[in-house]
Amino acid sequence: MSNLINFNPIRPLSINADPVAGAKAYIYNTGTAVARTSYSDQAATVPHAQPVVADGNGVFPPVFVLGSGAVRVNVTDANDVVLDGFPMDPVLLVNIEGAGASTISFDPTVLMPYSNVQTALVGLSETVNTTVKLTGDQTITGTKTLNGFLAGTAVAQTPVDTTAGRLARVTDMTPGQVPYATYGGTANAITLTTGLSLPSVPDRTQIRFRATTTNTAATTINVDGIGAVTARQPDGTAIPRGYIQTDRDTRIVRVGAEWRVYRDIIIGPDQVSFSALAIVSVSNAYTTQNTFTTPAAGWWQFTMSAGIASTVASKIQLTANAIDYEARAGFDVYSPALQRTILIWLDGVSSVVFATARDATSGTANINAVQVIGVRVG
Repeated sequence: MSNLINFNPIRPLSINADPVAGAKAYIYNTGTAVARTSYSDQAATVPHAQPVVADGNGVFPPVFVLGSGAVRVNVTDANDVVLDGFPMDPVLLVNIEGAGASTISFDPTVLMPYSNVQTALVGLSETVNTTVKLTGDQTITGTKTLNGFLAGTAVAQTPVDTTAGRLARVTDMTPGQVPYATYGGTANAITLTTGLSLPSVPDRTQIRFRATTTNTAATTINVDGIGAVTARQPDGTAIPRGYIQTDRDTRIVRVGAEWRVYRDIIIGPDQVSFSALAIVSVSNAYTTQNTFTTPAAGWWQFTMSAGIASTVASKIQLTANAIDYEARAGFDVYSPALQRTILIWLDGVSSVVFATARDATSGTANINAVQVIGVRVG
């Protein structure tokens, strides 16, 4: 009979609470560095490789081992950097052969020398000699028997209850979870439903969601109907048009009276380019050579370069979001290279223009080997 290793039933998370694609799980005997054979099936016929590798979403396949002894689990990212919280030792096993109390292990004590929950419950019942009925605020003293459930008023769940001694709901206390909320509302007035009916949002609370509409201006976020809160970039500045996108998850973190908005990074495949062997410029005014029409929203890195093939200085320019980015070699004919790399935010609506010009009072500027490459990096 095999047992399921329950070392992370959801997925490993980075220090920023992001899933770790391609994470690696190393399985050992508890307290040692001796590898423990694990399996991909309940019958324990198909061994896993060591380490067990998570998929592109950071989710591990089921992992089974033979025997009932606990194991030691170490989880790293794809580059073998150990994740926070690991190694974990011991990791207890989950018996999946049955759901009865007799299949759940129990650590024996002096008063309860039993090895499973079923016999422990029987033993508990046999040790009592008095029956007590609790009414109101009463304290149990001595050895008592609790026979069944008492009829009466049901215990009501209170959304907010700070009374000392109250029990918290398990769903409100699970550490390390980032609720995945349902997106609603409008592009710039987002509503999120977590399913937890949160009465309030403490500082540093994190929530993930996938938008169905790209924002077009400054945005507010209302979680579980608590109230609309201003959304800002991680540095505290207002989010620009197109910042919240539909092709990736968005993660928000409560900081004071604001939501700070983080986006999953996606590199490519968006890329634009322009090249020309030679361009002649006889004017100091810029002449458009190419227009990149409405590249996808996101952070873009543009690199533009050119060479000067004459004794007349030249200049090149990239214009985005109504801002001009120039590259000039000056009037020194012995510095014939023009080059500049910029990182800019594009909103998915505006275009990017590349232009060239003479950078001297007269003459003909010959520019060669012109190249512009833009890659979306986030």
